[in-house]
Amino acid sequence: MTESIQLSQFEFIRASGPDARTFLQGQVTCDTTQITPMQSVLGALCNLKGRVIADFRAAQVGEDIVLKVGTGLAEPVLAVLKKYAVFSKLTLSKDDELAVLGLLVRGKGESDAEGDAQSDTLPSGPHAVTSLGKGVLAIDAGCSDGGTRCVELWGNGPSIEASAALLTSSDARTPNKAVAVATISDWTRLEILSGVIHITPALSEEYTPAQLNYDISGVVNFKKGCYTGQEIVARMFYRSTPKKRLYPLRAEIPLASDAELNDSASETAIKPLAIAGNAMLALLDTDPSAREITLASEASVKLAVKEPDYFTK
Repeated sequence: MTESIQLSQFEFIRASGPDARTFLQGQVTCDTTQITPMQSVLGALCNLKGRVIADFRAAQVGEDIVLKVGTGLAEPVLAVLKKYAVFSKLTLSKDDELAVLGLLVRGKGESDAEGDAQSDTLPSGPHAVTSLGKGVLAIDAGCSDGGTRCVELWGNGPSIEASAALLTSSDARTPNKAVAVATISDWTRLEILSGVIHITPALSEEYTPAQLNYDISGVVNFKKGCYTGQEIVARMFYRSTPKKRLYPLRAEIPLASDAELNDSASETAIKPLAIAGNAMLALLDTDPSAREITLASEASVKLAVKEPDYFTK
């Protein structure tokens, strides 16, 4: 592979040492006891006001806990965590060796039914982890649309690209037609349609977990105990009903990166939080399917609302 196929919108933080897991348990929204060599978890770091500094996926790499965060957020997250880590036995650092690559896997149901090697090679459960050898982890991203699901490969750049080449080659045990390497746009589009929003530096500390659906999508664990911002996050979850939610929307045409939308319930144009291909994520008043949603620049282009699966769980 002559060109980089990595998902450059992500970077990594490594927590090493005997107190790594217990320290993070007291700082972040997820339950770190659920992280195993075979299972990753989603989580977030909030500030004292309950606003999200960064979201992440946490996985066990060797004996360490590794967090995948948005590019540009590793250093701010480290600065926050290190303020509280002085009495714990751990080392927190940015890991510049790790990278991530996305695979689009089609026909999961057929492959599993046929009992081919795909189910042995790639994880099939939400956020499950399998090892591909040579330091490469395959992680089910928990995102899918139209029979295509997302799988992340973690490892150093050459290793993940080599693994991707094997998995997509005509000689692979996994059928070539079932696995393809994702472009950044393809990957982001499927995340958007699954209702997944990642914090970027521009979004950091601007939104509460409820505004980003983190309270219902599995990013916040309400049974794990205390963490930074927990009291505010829990109060909003148990004592209030969000007037707005984050909704995926789909157009019949590709969307410009600066596209805005009109909602018949709003007097002003709404700027989406994420756009890729023909999909966008936007904060809307609840039950938008009962209203007309159109492009602000072209009222004839209507946007279809797609409620994420986690809305019904």
